[in-house]
Amino acid sequence: MADDTAPMLEVDDLSVRIGTLDGQLEVLQQVHLRVMPGQVVGLVGESGCGKSTLVRAVLRILPDSARQTGGAIRFRGTDLATLDERRMSREIRARRIAFIPQDPYLALNPLFTVGQQLMEILRWHGQAQGGGRRQWRARIAALFARVRLPEPEAMLDRFPHQLSGGQRQRVLIAAALLCDPELIVADEPTTALDVTTQQQILVLLRELVEELGVAVLFVTHDFGVVAELCSAVTVMYAGQTVEAGPMTEILHAPQHPYTRRLVECHPDRMRELRGIPGAVPSLVNPPGGCRFHPRCDRRVAGCETRPPQLVDVGGDHAVNCIHVHGGAA
Repeated sequence: MADDTAPMLEVDDLSVRIGTLDGQLEVLQQVHLRVMPGQVVGLVGESGCGKSTLVRAVLRILPDSARQTGGAIRFRGTDLATLDERRMSREIRARRIAFIPQDPYLALNPLFTVGQQLMEILRWHGQAQGGGRRQWRARIAALFARVRLPEPEAMLDRFPHQLSGGQRQRVLIAAALLCDPELIVADEPTTALDVTTQQQILVLLRELVEELGVAVLFVTHDFGVVAELCSAVTVMYAGQTVEAGPMTEILHAPQHPYTRRLVECHPDRMRELRGIPGAVPSLVNPPGGCRFHPRCDRRVAGCETRPPQLVDVGGDHAVNCIHVHGGAA
């Protein structure tokens, strides 16, 4: 029986390099992340901060030019790097760790009906054994009804181009639930949708989490989404983990300068909208130490040399900042 007091997913001191024509990119540097059973964790940061790379490292779908140079990714205590590709694809990926991609317009094959595509997932993972086509269709239709797709039986025979963006995203959520996973990794699944449909999808995900008890790693750049859905947050910047902790603490009392500025970027009718000067640095030749220091208004001597180090500040809240490390508030 699984131990629900231990982390379901634990990324510990992870570093990843990717070879390019411009040189070696250290796209992840000593990254830390933890997801407990039944927990929804938001993975937050600007574009280019390494969120999607971390997701692909967890799923073991990094490009051939990428290499894990340090640390570990453990799922239910098993280091995923020790599994061969057959075990990863047959036992872990899509079966125990499911994935909801970012763009519902690109994720489905236009040549096959959505029912055919989900039945192929059942066949690949051996979930279709012992039943006929009618039973498989009934199972998928029941999932379509659960994610609130209209006319679920008829939906099985429709092609992706016959569905709206929100309906396609619901199909992808149903596909993620098909093998009863323990963890769902959602890579900004509402980004390509209009605001009303985004809200509907977030409500659906929250209800499914409460109903099924599945854990979720939700990648986003939007703290509004975090407040809506997540109980914990990990903030990344330029391939480093800068802060992690309970959602309410991160949202209302952020301690890393980058997290503070990111929270301030969220639209609020009661205050002036603020941006963050500068841009995420190139990872071909990134700044040393804390990679945020060139843009930080609190930088001091040592920020550019101190290696990444998450410091526990109590209550499952950790911060990678020289001010916290040195005892400053």
